[in-house]
Amino acid sequence: MANIGLIAPTPLESAGLRCQIKPSPYEEQGVITKGYLHRHHVIFSHCGVGKVNAAHSTTLILENNEIDFLLLFGIAGAYSDAAIGDVVVAQSENYGEEGVMTREGWKPMDFTGFTLVKNKIEYFNTFPMDRKLLKLAINASKDIGLNTHAGHFITVSQCSGTRISGDIMQKRFN
Repeated sequence: MANIGLIAPTPLESAGLRCQIKPSPYEEQGVITKGYLHRHHVIFSHCGVGKVNAAHSTTLILENNEIDFLLLFGIAGAYSDAAIGDVVVAQSENYGEEGVMTREGWKPMDFTGFTLVKNKIEYFNTFPMDRKLLKLAINASKDIGLNTHAGHFITVSQCSGTRISGDIMQKRFN
């Protein structure tokens, strides 16, 4: 049986899924709970808001458990094309704040020449998702009748808070 890691920033974002996990996970941030969701073994945690908290939570789960699949999920609050209950799948993940502020305004990391990750490919602010997994996720969601969108996600260290600030971030990467 596969071990599935599930991470959500806040209890509000996980409420619908959390109530289906047995035993029911804690609502507190940073507590890792093991349980079952529809006969699948899950390891669940709330990470809190922001990419650093998500990274710490992911690291704790991966270092202490054998995970076959890890899913970070939430409300995608700044994704203006989606309605409550829609599924939004990331085509790419973009770091929205890493860069440099110039006299002409904000510039991404490739402007500086500093890579964030360098493997066979240099990554600056944008990390494309695996195309096969992306297609699988979209098809699975649509197959069960969910309204599904795919788009470019932007990770920041704070909630967008207003439509204007969400739109500013979206314009940077779309």
